[in-house]
Amino acid sequence: MKKVTPKLKNFTIASLKPLFLFVLVVISINAYKLSCRIDFNVKGLENKKIFFAYEYGIKEIVLDTIKLDKEGKGFYSSKNRLTGGIYVVVFPNNKYIEFLINEEQFFTINSDTSDLFNNITIEGSEESELFRQYQVLAKEYENCVKKDQTLLKKNDTLFGKPVPDKKLVELRKKMDAFSEKILIERPKSFMAVYLRMQKDPQVPENLVYKNPELSREFILNRYKYSKAHYFDNIPFSDIRILRTRLIFEKLDHYFNYFISQDADSLISAMNNVIILSKVNEESLHFTLNFLNINYRNPKNPSQEKAFVYLADNYYLDGNSKWADANFLKLLKIKVDNLRTTMIGNTAPDLELNASNGKTVKVHDIQSDYLVIYFWSPDCNECKTETPELFNFYDKYKNKGLKVIAVYTHTDKEIWNAYLNDHKFDWINAYDPLLKSNFTKLYNVKNIPKLFLLDKDKRILAKDINISQLELLFRKKIKE
Repeated sequence: MKKVTPKLKNFTIASLKPLFLFVLVVISINAYKLSCRIDFNVKGLENKKIFFAYEYGIKEIVLDTIKLDKEGKGFYSSKNRLTGGIYVVVFPNNKYIEFLINEEQFFTINSDTSDLFNNITIEGSEESELFRQYQVLAKEYENCVKKDQTLLKKNDTLFGKPVPDKKLVELRKKMDAFSEKILIERPKSFMAVYLRMQKDPQVPENLVYKNPELSREFILNRYKYSKAHYFDNIPFSDIRILRTRLIFEKLDHYFNYFISQDADSLISAMNNVIILSKVNEESLHFTLNFLNINYRNPKNPSQEKAFVYLADNYYLDGNSKWADANFLKLLKIKVDNLRTTMIGNTAPDLELNASNGKTVKVHDIQSDYLVIYFWSPDCNECKTETPELFNFYDKYKNKGLKVIAVYTHTDKEIWNAYLNDHKFDWINAYDPLLKSNFTKLYNVKNIPKLFLLDKDKRILAKDINISQLELLFRKKIKE
């Protein structure tokens, strides 16, 4: 049987051109297919530039600079979808508008410079439009409150006391009704997530404010419940919340105002929140970054201890492969410097020149309590604090107290002249060649700076004023 071979009739290279061009067009269309386009139409900003950004905590991360045309129109487009969150358009006069982006990523924002906020309209995104409507209500409520600041004093959100102003109450009811409608009808939307984040956790019936006479036990129990459930409405698993200011505001309020500010409470709170954020890597990094920024310049010994704990357990433990190597190196240097003078640690020894010409070592000074005082005669605050410290010393020097006052500058004449005019009979010392490295060992960046040590040279207190020093000292000598 003869095999039949099919033949291509009139086959030429030219005959493939239409097919080739069709395939090329299809590939090109797919390669440049847009997944997002936001159009802007702003009357009054013809031929001007605007900035398109998203919120990330309290930062605004710029995605693009958009040049508006002669009609005030421009757009942002991308082959990749945007992560849901709150986005911002910043105008040339530094005014800005916020809008929500989630599933619907092809829409238009209209406004004009006569009133950028109130003239906004959004076409093509129902959820973004709902967010705009909520903003209008929130702005009206905020303006009403600002008209009479005394209303803020009358309003107690912690215990739910009603605000007596009728207009404010009605606006609050409108906002609550608007929120409830979205929570019921669109429970899985990002708008619902955003609204839930603003709500405080619902307390049980026995902790609802009813009696104007609040017992200490009631207040404590309500606080404990609120603390334990503070983050109930914060879904760390949803990275869209990181692209809002709300998450920063919640963390800031919790760590800086809501919880007790002693070191143990701060460290416990850190651990609890970090555990919550470990649900995904981006939330963990965001939380650790917030805590690092919040405590890297500690304002008191409790914050200092919390910062060192954070660095040791979450950055310098060898598991932070995502962190920049240079950042980790600098962090270790900073933490090691802080660690030397943490409360409870043994104070670093210093070898200094005393005013009598002899050498004196801090660890050789025998006393039940020792104050190390870094100062200079030409320091304005020192001019007030030094006489106060001497009065304190003179009052308690028979109670096992000694003071070594360390002059931090190198001009011996100024120092000697001051000592001649002020007969301080404590130990006066200085380090003209800075051999002791006291500025690093004791982290002396500003003066006056004061440390209280016990007989074993352990640090009991630091960076306190003379009144606080006396209260602590009186308590110690009674123990």
